[in-house]
Amino acid sequence: MRQWASAALEVGSSWLQPVLLLAKDRGFVSIEDYTKFIVDCLNRDFTYVSMDSQTLLTQAKADGFSGQSTAKRMLEVVGGKNADLETNIGVAALFLDLVFRETKQEHLRNRYASLVLEAFCAPRRGKTIEVIKLLTAQVSIRVFNLIEHAFWWLVGRELGTPNFDQQVEEAKKSQLQRPVSLPHAIRFRVTEKIRLLGSCIPN
Repeated sequence: MRQWASAALEVGSSWLQPVLLLAKDRGFVSIEDYTKFIVDCLNRDFTYVSMDSQTLLTQAKADGFSGQSTAKRMLEVVGGKNADLETNIGVAALFLDLVFRETKQEHLRNRYASLVLEAFCAPRRGKTIEVIKLLTAQVSIRVFNLIEHAFWWLVGRELGTPNFDQQVEEAKKSQLQRPVSLPHAIRFRVTEKIRLLGSCIPN
């Protein structure tokens, strides 16, 4: 419609979401109102809707962390088959960090971890292990808990399928069961902390 109006009436046009995103970042629009706008775009079946981690968290809180309805649908869009995997998995990882900070209830943390895993893995049946590795490499809070949860999520998801044994063995080889090395996000934080502390230690 915007393109048609621009061509037919020979007037300039603008995509509304970047305008509201800028307004949000500058404090003119609240995160709650911006999130409502994003949800409205989804409900109207807009072709392209961009979502960040804070918007996802705001909707998850609005849903009462039920894991159903709107927040679930938003995650399915973020993890959809046409989404840029590496970029959007970063959004999902930061979203999980925010959820882990927001609630101490283990079942809620696991619920959203499962929703994220399903949102990204369902459209990529042959890349489940790759998705899990990308996600756990970018989450910076409760990483080992997430790795363990992801392993058992994978077991439950693949149970009874022809590739069950193969997937479980691949998961074990990928250190999803018992990680022996620090994920990149944690390794960076530890290295940076040592560097900063080292500058305070006298020779």
